[in-house]
Amino acid sequence: MENKNRSMRKGFEHMMKSGHQRIIFGALKQLHVRPFREEFEDFLQEARLTYAKAYVSFPGDPVLEDEKFRVYAYQAVYWRTLDLIRVSQKMEENNLEEFTKEELTIPTLICNPKLVERMMSDELFRRLYEKCTPAERRFLTDSYVSQLSNAEIAQKENISRQRVSRLRRQVGCKALMVIENSED
Repeated sequence: MENKNRSMRKGFEHMMKSGHQRIIFGALKQLHVRPFREEFEDFLQEARLTYAKAYVSFPGDPVLEDEKFRVYAYQAVYWRTLDLIRVSQKMEENNLEEFTKEELTIPTLICNPKLVERMMSDELFRRLYEKCTPAERRFLTDSYVSQLSNAEIAQKENISRQRVSRLRRQVGCKALMVIENSED
């Protein structure tokens, strides 16, 4: 099969029939793009489009050279998503710089709810971090900042999953106390 006979539509069909969506989710997971992330659906759709484009541009036959195509598609999805993450972070940094240069007035803050949300979340994180034990701080950093799963944290810290779950509950209780105190 030559590239001329392949279309994006066939690429999507190939992705769905052959179960190659694991390639997409694997690349997203590798980049710590999790389902609870606000932009997850955008990244997922872009990854699917990239997969279909990789299907069209693959130099060989994706069906006959399945293993080579999997590697090719994974790399394409990985690099495209990484580029999108970098662009997103750059835009976020630029938006934040604009607001730090300006005088932050109440109307300015009300006009940008993302900035307010980020400032509040950073402040709550700082207060919570101060109340945590060293083990809870490592957990908080791994889960909130690095966005690692319980299993990944357990492996990284060389502790059991039960211990990670206990840390999650302890940090959760402290987070509730911090939130309740901030509302007063």
